[in-house]
Amino acid sequence: MQFWENNDNDESRDGGDSPPPPQPPPNWRKWVSPGLLVLVMLLALISSPGLLGGFSSTPEIAYSDVYEQLTMNNVSLLRFQDNVAISGTFKSGIIVPTTSGRMQNVSRFSAELPPYAGAELLRIAQERGVETVDARWTQPSIWPLILNFLPLVLIIAFFVWMGRRAQGQMNGIFSFGQSQAREKTPEMPALKFDDVAGQDAAKMELEEVVDFLKQPEKYVKVGAKVPRGVLLIGPPGTG
Repeated sequence: MQFWENNDNDESRDGGDSPPPPQPPPNWRKWVSPGLLVLVMLLALISSPGLLGGFSSTPEIAYSDVYEQLTMNNVSLLRFQDNVAISGTFKSGIIVPTTSGRMQNVSRFSAELPPYAGAELLRIAQERGVETVDARWTQPSIWPLILNFLPLVLIIAFFVWMGRRAQGQMNGIFSFGQSQAREKTPEMPALKFDDVAGQDAAKMELEEVVDFLKQPEKYVKVGAKVPRGVLLIGPPGTG
């Protein structure tokens, strides 16, 4: 005779409550980071005249060389570009180092214009009778300076955003791994002695076994055999 409770169904139900695996991100998300990087590079090229000048066919030289040739009356044309750059033509070509580090015979030139140097350069050009283009000078604005620093700020912000995004993904991975390891503690059984004491059939069978041990002759006459033992199984508290 056995008293026991089947908890297999409960354990299987508890084990089946694990969270579903995370869904993979949409395909368009993998293009966000490269797209932002390309956008930052384009903004850097657009907002930095020096970078754009590097791709120009006109050699870029130092401003000091332009100033020296202007004082020597070797400049025939001087063009001002938005208070940040100048270009023009020499009367006679000269051999000077370009910003790329190469020595080159230059007749047409371009150069970056230092802040507040445009007025002085325009005055010397007018005294030398040099043809000037777009020589309308105003007080330098802070916007060119902001535009020059904007690419650097955008690049820093991009990498900060990427770092935080990667950190968030790592935290999500770690938290997902921790959520799988759930500590299971055995619960106290709800079955008590009163619940078991009400099983009259089980008690009658046990009383017959006891009577068999006391008066075996009565049971042997009808062909019964002495039981080898009785196994009583049940949760704690049912004994």
